[in-house]
Amino acid sequence: MRAITLEGREIDLTPEGLNGLQGQLQGPLLMPDDRCASALWVYDPRWPALVHPFASAIDSELPTPPERVHLLLDGKPSWVEVEAREHDQCFAGYPEESIAEWHRRLGLEEGES
Repeated sequence: MRAITLEGREIDLTPEGLNGLQGQLQGPLLMPDDRCASALWVYDPRWPALVHPFASAIDSELPTPPERVHLLLDGKPSWVEVEAREHDQCFAGYPEESIAEWHRRLGLEEGES
């Protein structure tokens, strides 16, 4: 299995390939599907216990969230308009709250209704 860094560097995810890379990985790894090259999930060494699926890779029905989080706004192009709603949160960078904490706070964890 392989991954691609945001800088375009290809990483071999075998134990041999990862050996010695722990301190070198600075940001997210995009995990493409070998059949179609679509990115399905992201791994980021800053949060080693978490794997983040791309929304486009989720094919099950999900409820409409009560709020949305808009992040990394300091890097968006000037022509991109943020369509924040009343209860949405906006951040220049990353929020302190993790995705898991956001789901827990809003009662949206798997198995909850």
